[in-house]
Amino acid sequence: MEAKFNELTRVQIPAMIHLTKLGYKYYGKVCKNQIKLDPKSNILVNVFEKQLKKLNPDFDDSIETIINKINSLLNNDDLGREFYKYLVGSSPRLVDFDNIENNEFGYLAELEYKSDGHSFIPDITLFINGLPLVFVEVKKPNNLDGIQSEKDRLLDRLKKRAYKKFFNITQFMIFSNNMDYEFNNEMMPYSGAFYATIANYGENVHFNCFREQPFKGDDHYFFNNFHYLSTRQEVVDNILDDFSARSIKQSPEFETNLNILSPTHKILTSMCSKGRILFLIKYGITYVDSQKEVDGDYEVIYQKHIMRYQQMFATLAIKERLETQLKNNAPKGGTIWHAQGSGKTALAFYLHKYLTDFLQTNNMIPKFYFIVDRLDLLNQAANEFEARGLKVIKVRDKTELMKQFEQLQIVQSNTGDPEIVVVNIHKFGDYETETKIPEYNNINLQRIFIVDEAHRSYDSDGVFLANLLSKDKNAIKIALTGTPLLKSGRETKTIFGNYIHTYYYDSSIQDGYTLKIIREDVKLHYEDKTGKSNTYANAKVKRKSTNIATIYESKKYLQEFIKYIINDFIKFREIQNDESLGGMIVCETIEQAEKIQELFQEILNSWNLENNKDIKLKTGLVISNLSTNQKTVFDFKISFEIDILIVVDMLLTGFDAPRLKKMYLNKTITKHTLLQALTRVNRPYKEMKYGYVADFANIKDEYDEIVAWYRNEQEEFNQSGSYINNSDFSNIIESPDQINEKLNNAINFLSKYDTENKENFSKQIRDKTISPADLEELLKSLKNLRSLSNVVKISNIDNTNKLLDYTLFKDLNWFIDEVRRRINTINALINPHSASARDKETLLNYIDSIEFSFFKSGEYELDFASSASYKIKELMKKEITELLYKNIDKNATEYVSVYVRFYELIKKCSDNSGTNNLLSYETMMKNLQDIYKQISIINRENERLLSKYDDEKYVRVHNHICKQFLDSKNPLDENKLISLLCEIKKLIDAKLFEQVQILEHREQFLSNLASYVYDVADKNDVSFSTNILNDIVQKLCNEYTEPRSF
Repeated sequence: MEAKFNELTRVQIPAMIHLTKLGYKYYGKVCKNQIKLDPKSNILVNVFEKQLKKLNPDFDDSIETIINKINSLLNNDDLGREFYKYLVGSSPRLVDFDNIENNEFGYLAELEYKSDGHSFIPDITLFINGLPLVFVEVKKPNNLDGIQSEKDRLLDRLKKRAYKKFFNITQFMIFSNNMDYEFNNEMMPYSGAFYATIANYGENVHFNCFREQPFKGDDHYFFNNFHYLSTRQEVVDNILDDFSARSIKQSPEFETNLNILSPTHKILTSMCSKGRILFLIKYGITYVDSQKEVDGDYEVIYQKHIMRYQQMFATLAIKERLETQLKNNAPKGGTIWHAQGSGKTALAFYLHKYLTDFLQTNNMIPKFYFIVDRLDLLNQAANEFEARGLKVIKVRDKTELMKQFEQLQIVQSNTGDPEIVVVNIHKFGDYETETKIPEYNNINLQRIFIVDEAHRSYDSDGVFLANLLSKDKNAIKIALTGTPLLKSGRETKTIFGNYIHTYYYDSSIQDGYTLKIIREDVKLHYEDKTGKSNTYANAKVKRKSTNIATIYESKKYLQEFIKYIINDFIKFREIQNDESLGGMIVCETIEQAEKIQELFQEILNSWNLENNKDIKLKTGLVISNLSTNQKTVFDFKISFEIDILIVVDMLLTGFDAPRLKKMYLNKTITKHTLLQALTRVNRPYKEMKYGYVADFANIKDEYDEIVAWYRNEQEEFNQSGSYINNSDFSNIIESPDQINEKLNNAINFLSKYDTENKENFSKQIRDKTISPADLEELLKSLKNLRSLSNVVKISNIDNTNKLLDYTLFKDLNWFIDEVRRRINTINALINPHSASARDKETLLNYIDSIEFSFFKSGEYELDFASSASYKIKELMKKEITELLYKNIDKNATEYVSVYVRFYELIKKCSDNSGTNNLLSYETMMKNLQDIYKQISIINRENERLLSKYDDEKYVRVHNHICKQFLDSKNPLDENKLISLLCEIKKLIDAKLFEQVQILEHREQFLSNLASYVYDVADKNDVSFSTNILNDIVQKLCNEYTEPRSF
């Protein structure tokens, strides 16, 4: 009987067999094995009853009572929330999450989900203790419409109320067409193996990628080292018989499809192996209640979310890091480097959920603090946590903060809901008002500080770091950042501990969590209408100089600037066909921002008159932390009443508004802050493929530099591996002797100034004998003293603390500010280019003679590739090198050519390893892709020949003979060559079977070969020349008698 070759035999049956390797029991056909099903929920009653009694030996209720309760919970319109609470609860225990082998894992194929005359049949349903918690849908590779067909079908099912119970009991779903990940032009998943949860009833479902965590550059390490169970042939035969597919058992395709590294099998191992599936169900599911405006009213949107794979691996990595740190009594914590938009606040929630259990298992009472550095981020984080069911305690002042530090219980509310304290870093206080946390008093309390956006304001000189580290040195400190600081001595990883896990922008874009960004290069054009030279204006090109600020804040400049934005933003919405898209204008100065807000409506009205339109655009100004900004942010993010935000520094980091898709960047921003600002527009929103940045500030060079820095940092982390010992803060806390020496030096330097009397100090620094250099040195000493005072507080060194009684420390910030003011005054007096009122008036008059205009000169996609040289090296090692190694004919000209080209490229890559040139990176990748394609074609052809000869030696002989015909006028008849060599092989195999020792006598073997070759050629009328036949004889002899070493 001819073997079947379809979705069932190619993907579904191999997946079922793979599940048995993971420890799942095959329950067989429902109709065949008399399996007792509860028709309302598809619970396997007999398995459920057996396991319920096992896990709850003293439980008195009947099995019918429990199943009825489950069905009642599943009938709720809550996406299964109440059932989920019951599932992960402890009375009764439905699943043993602590002892994996106490549970029974099994599966059925093509189990019908039937209700109210409707039905659907998933390909595979997974059960834990008889509960149908996961189902799997598979398609054959290259199926019509790809994986999107499964998503469309799922959405249709979710809309049918008859299926509500089935989806409420299902915790997540897997969809695969057994191909590698591919996305269409709209960044919609087209092929691959994805997972999802129901999100909501039929409105939308996000298909998530799952990429297993590499280990030392090996993507397949987890799969190749997983402890698979051996599959009994009896089980395989049962599966094949149940689906009338016994005929495929001996087929080569069946063996190929059992590969543990197929996309379907990889996601099953990653997500459904026993430990992983229990982890995801208990810690990776959350219900989110968010607000949405509908026709002027706000309604709550209920959603069910599942942990993203990078969040899972970060959580597991933190656990592993803490286990090591607890064992070694080392400082606890480290840095999570995840790209903006990848879900760091959600990760903090999952960490709260997981670490609560982990720490309690280690006899610790956890208390969580989420640390932010701005009021708007405090509110944003609080809303995110509350939406996920956490009780949030906002700390509004130092008194409240101290009360929280005094609390020794996990929760304070009567409800018993899990809690988290959200606090602004400034609540930790300045030096002058330093407070101490009460001692633990023999209670094993463990504080966990999760520091959000840890790239900002947390350097070793800052008051925050000193107070945070000194408050509770035993605390777990986990830093979250998308753009870690890399400056020597200020590195995020140095201050908070080494990287625990990383997830960079390119991965986030590949997975569909963030969008690519288009940079629009906008140029300023101006003409001098008076005919005067414009050298004066051109000489003042520094954007932060006083004169250029005068230009940028002038009404004439801003009128054209705003006109450009209005034109562009209206056209942007029209092109995208979406009036809900929002914008942001990033200004150079507060004065510029205020003037844009003041002029915008006036210029919009003029634009409407000129264009006979009635476009309405509302702007909102956010330039401070004032509470009034909360409404502006709400009106932009939630109610959509504001179309464009106007900012300077606010909202450029941490601000999450998916509708924000166009930024007008008119501000010089550097380093990590630039990357932070750009990624405000990269959140997924509807069907948008890109976020857009109109660049008025020429950010390209700065952007290229910071991306190159992060690539190198990523490479260093990836090469060293994920498991690095945590920092012990020795890089920022010096020895007592060093601190004493530096403190005494600073105090001795300051002894010539009267720091006991601030008025006298102010007079002293105004003395004409004090040079600007003296003032700079004084300012440096004062700053060093402040930094040292913070280090003293961190280190708690007894013999240095007494030095802090020195009067200067009580007003240290005042002394620093006073010296700065004096330096600014001197600069204003001696700087010939300072802008006096007369200078400003002259410049304004000159501006009146200039006509400004703006034009877009081009569009460019920003490159977020991570660790370019690392990726190149990894591609060399893992893919091309592997293909080169697998090649079976390494003397072939084609192989040698590719080999030489490849290793020349390696050398070139090594020589240019320090380059920051993006074009060089792209060229390297293109060359590598070409090499990969070439060696793949060569290997594929060799595999084709190997299937003909079943012997590598004859593949090499075949290739060698074909080469002889390249320049021949008579083309080679390849079929005749294959027939000739196959018949020769039969004769040689027979001879060797009888007399294998003949290989030890080369001349005798050569003579026999010649006889075979010529006899077969004559018999089959092969018209090869004598030279070709002799070549075949010699080549075959070499293959059989000479050792090969590559």
